[in-house]
Amino acid sequence: MSAGGQPLSAEETQRAAQAAAEKHFAAAVAPPIMAGTRRIYLVGGLGVAVLLSASAFLYWKLSAPPGSPVAPAPAEARTVAPAARPAAHAVPAPSPAPEAPEATAAPAPAAAPAPAPSDVPRQGFSWNAAEQARKALRYSEALAHYRGLLEQSERNPGNRRISGLLHLRVGACLEGLNRLQEARKAFAEAADASSPIVRAAACYETARMDVSENQYMMGRLRAYQALACLGPIGARSPLATNSEYLAAHAVTYRALSFYGNDLPKTRHLPPAVDPFGGLSETQLQNVIGEGADRLSAAVLGPQIQSKDGPAGAHLWTAVCAGAPIGDVLSRLATAAGFEIRWEGVDAAARSRPVVLNLSGAGEQQLTEIACGSVGLMARFTGAETVIYDPVACASASVPRDLAVREAVSLWRRFFLKATDNGQLAAGHFNLAVLYERTGDSGAAMAEFRLVASRYPTDALAPLSLLREASVKIDLRDYSGAREELLDLLNRYPDCPASDEVYLRLGQATIESGHEDEAIATFKKLYFMDLSLASKAGASLGAGKGFFRKKQYDEAAAWLTRRVALARSPDVDRDLPEAYGLLAKTEAARGHLPAAVSAYKQALAIAPHDSWRAEMLLDLVHILVQQEDFVGALALLEGLSPKEAAPPQADEILLAKAEILAAMRLPEQAMSLLRRALPACSSPETHARMTLQLARAMVDCGDANLARETLCELLPKMEPGALAHRTALDLADVCVRSGHNTQAITVCRELLKSPCSEEVRRSARTILGRAYVREKDYQRAAMALSGMPLDARGAAKP
Repeated sequence: MSAGGQPLSAEETQRAAQAAAEKHFAAAVAPPIMAGTRRIYLVGGLGVAVLLSASAFLYWKLSAPPGSPVAPAPAEARTVAPAARPAAHAVPAPSPAPEAPEATAAPAPAAAPAPAPSDVPRQGFSWNAAEQARKALRYSEALAHYRGLLEQSERNPGNRRISGLLHLRVGACLEGLNRLQEARKAFAEAADASSPIVRAAACYETARMDVSENQYMMGRLRAYQALACLGPIGARSPLATNSEYLAAHAVTYRALSFYGNDLPKTRHLPPAVDPFGGLSETQLQNVIGEGADRLSAAVLGPQIQSKDGPAGAHLWTAVCAGAPIGDVLSRLATAAGFEIRWEGVDAAARSRPVVLNLSGAGEQQLTEIACGSVGLMARFTGAETVIYDPVACASASVPRDLAVREAVSLWRRFFLKATDNGQLAAGHFNLAVLYERTGDSGAAMAEFRLVASRYPTDALAPLSLLREASVKIDLRDYSGAREELLDLLNRYPDCPASDEVYLRLGQATIESGHEDEAIATFKKLYFMDLSLASKAGASLGAGKGFFRKKQYDEAAAWLTRRVALARSPDVDRDLPEAYGLLAKTEAARGHLPAAVSAYKQALAIAPHDSWRAEMLLDLVHILVQQEDFVGALALLEGLSPKEAAPPQADEILLAKAEILAAMRLPEQAMSLLRRALPACSSPETHARMTLQLARAMVDCGDANLARETLCELLPKMEPGALAHRTALDLADVCVRSGHNTQAITVCRELLKSPCSEEVRRSARTILGRAYVREKDYQRAAMALSGMPLDARGAAKP
């Protein structure tokens, strides 16, 4: 109706309705979202349709004269869009009071159908809201925003840089929700972005995940891919520094894995890095766009240029957008003037694509990063650069040596640039462990000492002192190790590895000859009850101390405690040694059956080959004492000399010869010894075998041949207990063969030497027999009575 109260025409009504709809447009739009640098609005088209229908119906209702029948709306007007669904928290409007229907009134129009789910207005998404939720660790909420923004961004191919950033944020949220497989997929999408910084950040996050899951070579590859996209090498951004640390850490642990599965438990991994946090929209666009144009310009091939750096060195700029590694290295070698040699790298590996955005790098560092980003390794000899594929190497020593060399190089370079004390301490500690495993004990101790002195408040400082002491123990510097460990307990009384500290202290103390102090240390650790492993080590150490003091009852008690502890992988490591020592203790106590039982328990655990051979030999000696020759020989037959170390192989052959002689089979013993003599591992073993051979000759009745053998052997021997035994055997054989004068001479020379009382008694007995054979009964009586003799064999006054 017009201002004058006159009804409006149909055309004027349509124009009014359209104007009202346009006026209502601003209230019908969705909340703004961010897509790049533009803000777009979602139009509530459904609301506009409803508004048009309602305006037409209102005009028809108001323009009808009073009392006129209310005609139903035309068919076109009745087919309207469904109304918007009210919000769940909206308060319903009160129902109007019913009016008295007029007699001529038409029935009311039917209600609109319920809205379909697809007709509900979509939720708005905001970058700022997503960032706030992510920083507050509300990852699910942030994930919904990032995914909504990503969906909008991917509708426009020109938003690829923004899409890469959003994939990175989606991956971070999924990682925070511990949905790691989905996070990896999102990071993989981000790593394919056109922005170099987004690529680098995605590769870095993937590398962190790889290293935490012990996938060291994949972690190395991703860390190098991150470094390859970070632009100027001299820039010390947190992302660059952490990527270098991660690459060195991954290579170090890969190198250590070649030396066994016992890797260091303390692993200092760098945290997540966010180069985009707190940036405005303009700054964000500038950061993610930096370097993207250079990559686009290098799509046809790698661009490698050099310039003069400090001290005349050549610094290289390399930009590459997916060219084969073979082409990149060929161009670099041609420009730098060095030779490239491919060692076991097939054509497929040389075709792996490389993405580079580097400047200010030396040729060696550029080669290392380029090779590392495709999983290859480089060795620099000076004359040439050799490229390896560690997966295709035929020998395990080649990738091991390459990993060791690369790890040392990376750490040395990292130490020159890093400033974070935690990373520096961890780097020096990892390098020290690597030196320790590769046998460079001096360099290892120097690095451990550096960590303890330069970073005394770091958690690795006490562990470094402990590892340094352990290296000294391995070098048999027990006094130095003991002082190091006492200093450690004084400086760090609350050391988290106190159980191992006390174990090492006890070991160093007992090896230094302080058995009582060592036993006290082991007892203290045992009753501290820190862990099952510490109790196992302490009880074994106390047993060793009492065994060395020949207090066998106490030793047996502590060793019995050790073997009675519950079984577990951490505890079972030294269990064979405990059973072996318990067997020796029981044998020393005269409890031979208990000793045999303990040895059998030790052998049932299947220890290392060297332990097994040693224990079998000890068990054989006990069975020989029990005169169980058949059982002893059966044990030795199951232990092949070819599978043992050379000294143990000699012991096996000697034990067999002794058993054959005890079984009165001297001919077989002689045959065995004659075959074994040419392959003896040491002069001492050769002397022992020769002595045993002479005894077998005597048992065969050939005393003269035995005398000749011993006369030839004795002058070649070093003074000592074995030489004294050989002299006794020679004197005895001389008496048996009738060479009494020679026997008297040998015995008198033996009595002048610093031999043991047992040897002296045996020498006097043989001397007395020789004098009896010579019918010199007076001297025989004096020799047998123990009276001292002069140079002529007469009794001294």
